[in-house]
Amino acid sequence: MPYFIKMTKAAIAIGADMAKLSNVQDCGGNTTEIGKFRSVSVHVYPNPTRELINLSGDFENGAVYQLNDSYGRLIQSGRLSGQLGQIRFKEDLSGTYHLFVRTVNGVAVKPVIIQ
Repeated sequence: MPYFIKMTKAAIAIGADMAKLSNVQDCGGNTTEIGKFRSVSVHVYPNPTRELINLSGDFENGAVYQLNDSYGRLIQSGRLSGQLGQIRFKEDLSGTYHLFVRTVNGVAVKPVIIQ
């Protein structure tokens, strides 16, 4: 079911590239509105992981992903296609991250633990 989110600009300051992943519109003042979107099903495994994660979902029409740390800083981003995807981490990372996956059908947000 579609829903509507309204949050402060600081709350969506996840990195400049996040605007590419969603329909963000400045409505003046200190708020930014994100239009209707749907949650999509994306499976992430193994989780926790050490150097890579596999993703399964409907990426046939293309998808983009973004990995952010707990402060909202962009760590890595890229594109996915097909039904299976793989993300190999570019750096030696450890901690908990947020993976945003945007398809033409909607958005998925998944926690990723890197050991």
